[in-house]
Amino acid sequence: MMKKIIRRIHFVAFFLATLLANSQTLPEPNTPWVKIFSEEFDGNAVDTNDWIVRNNERQGFSTNSLDVSNGTLKINNTYPTGGRPVGGWIESRRKPIGDERYGYYEARVRITADPNGKIWPTWWIWGKNFRNGAPGPTATEFDLMEYSGFAKKFFENKATTSHHYSEKRVLNGKTKIDASIESVRTRNAFEWHTWGMYWSPTEVSFYYDGVKYLTSDQPIDAANDPYDMSLILSCSPHTIDVVDYNSGAGGFQPNNVDQATAAQPSQTLPSFEIDWVRVWSLGSTVGTNDCQGLPNEVCQRINIANTNFKVQTVGESCDGNTNGKINIEATEQLAYTATIEGTSNSKNFETSTSFDGLENGAYIVCITADGLADFKQCFEVVIKESNAANIDLSIYNVSEN
Repeated sequence: MMKKIIRRIHFVAFFLATLLANSQTLPEPNTPWVKIFSEEFDGNAVDTNDWIVRNNERQGFSTNSLDVSNGTLKINNTYPTGGRPVGGWIESRRKPIGDERYGYYEARVRITADPNGKIWPTWWIWGKNFRNGAPGPTATEFDLMEYSGFAKKFFENKATTSHHYSEKRVLNGKTKIDASIESVRTRNAFEWHTWGMYWSPTEVSFYYDGVKYLTSDQPIDAANDPYDMSLILSCSPHTIDVVDYNSGAGGFQPNNVDQATAAQPSQTLPSFEIDWVRVWSLGSTVGTNDCQGLPNEVCQRINIANTNFKVQTVGESCDGNTNGKINIEATEQLAYTATIEGTSNSKNFETSTSFDGLENGAYIVCITADGLADFKQCFEVVIKESNAANIDLSIYNVSEN
């Protein structure tokens, strides 16, 4: 006797607002990114629980130069007649060392107007040292976005990016790697953009709006640096005699700008404005992935299409034998968990799995992907006494026998 077999597949997917409507993304397995720091500057002052604020006009920095308002930090620059040039400086209290340093660092910043080389705004990561040429300890320095009179003089008024090697040692004939002239021409520090850096034991790469543009040739040198590192946002007028950041004493800067380009007393100078600073770490716990905001190259993503899963049901050979089966196959090899709703019956799998020993009846099977709580696909199937029937999810049809 012909029996009517109805296979109904109901597709349910919950998507993050930032993702395409017909796909879901998640990091590669075993790359658990964790956001460990986020400064949005939503208050009315710099949070001194997170930041150390320099307040010494002899060193060229004052708390009066910092303005937190309307969701951004403005570091203002002044050079009064008869006074000292003054800007602002904040550095992170959190100073990760060793493997804790590895991750992705990013800030959204801009210079409020073209200063024509008269200010020195920088978004950088530094292990502390003395002024170039002075005695004392030196450490790795990453300048993610640096503009100054040197940018005006040597880089066509474009912001630069650099990795200064630890101890200022000469490696392959140089002490640092800079972005090329051709490269800096493609970036604009006078508008809002994100400037980031990916740091691992084997790579140091720099990003602009999520696109990689420079990779250091000496990542191992940075990995071997023993100094703890600080996130720094600083800006001050660029003058002929540069104030030493540590001693507060003035001094000659090699190849400094000429007097016409340098900041002059009583000039109105633009500000360095920061929207936010965020840091992700390569964590160690699978399931804590947080890729939102990271460049694709840093936090690799895999699209999971709506038709990624195929379901095959096998009915009981005879009613009451309890030998029905639901088979599941996945096109993309990832870490999944399939669960029969309303039961404790679940299976972990990467490419395929099955639920055996099932009675005739209706079942809802839901599949999740490890590391992304908002991803879920559910399938409703009905098992009846029958032979195996393949279900093509790209059709979503109702078939009858």
